[in-house]
Amino acid sequence: MEISGEPGVSYVTTFIGTLRDFDPTRGPGRTPPKGNPVVTGEYSNQIGAVLGRMAGLTANYEFAGDELYVRAKVTSSKIKTNSYRRDDFESAWVQPAVVQSNILWAALQPAKASK
Repeated sequence: MEISGEPGVSYVTTFIGTLRDFDPTRGPGRTPPKGNPVVTGEYSNQIGAVLGRMAGLTANYEFAGDELYVRAKVTSSKIKTNSYRRDDFESAWVQPAVVQSNILWAALQPAKASK
C-alpha cells in the first residue's frame, strides 16, 4: 500500500491479524477503575496480534496462509489535534482482508449447553 505522506512526518504501518490456530478462550470480564468503560470479557492476545511492522510510505504484507484476517494501522509521527491524550498520534486503519471469517466467528461463539 502507498501512503500519501506529509513533508516532515514519518509513518509506521502495523499489520494486525489473527492466525488460524489462535486460542479462542474467553475469560471473565473485569471492573476497571472508576471512569473507564466496563470490560465484558478478556480474550487471548493471539486475537489481533501484531504480524508485522514497516516504516515508510510504502508497506506490504505477504500472507503465509494461516491468517484468518489481516488489517493495517498506519501511525504518523504527527500529534493528533483535539485528542484527550497528550501522546496520541494521527493514525488510520485499513479495512481487514478476511481470509477465513467463518472459522474466527465459530470459535468466538459461546458454547451451547447440551440438553
